[in-house]
Amino acid sequence: MENTSIFSVLVLIIIFAVLIQFLVDRIKTILGKRLMRYIPADILSAFLGIMFAFMFQIDIFVIVGLCSTIPFVGIVVSGLIISAGAPAIHELIANIREQRTLIQDINVSEE
Repeated sequence: MENTSIFSVLVLIIIFAVLIQFLVDRIKTILGKRLMRYIPADILSAFLGIMFAFMFQIDIFVIVGLCSTIPFVGIVVSGLIISAGAPAIHELIANIREQRTLIQDINVSEE
């Protein structure tokens, strides 16, 4: 397995995880808390991840050189992997924003 394929997989996961997190946040806002009680965000995220994996034929295992003997298993698992990255990306972005705000507050208080 080459470094370029690992890099490609990581970039792919990050891009789609950010997209899924954005869509889940927007859907939660549109549907509201009342309807979101019936559709947990994790289920919505998994559905979107699998849907995007099928739409774009994303099979992470094929990218790294592995082939499945059962059709579509790699795509479904890739969709679940992508959707699992969405909360982590959301936390990372939230932490970056928090740190940026803290740094700005420190700079303002020093002036």
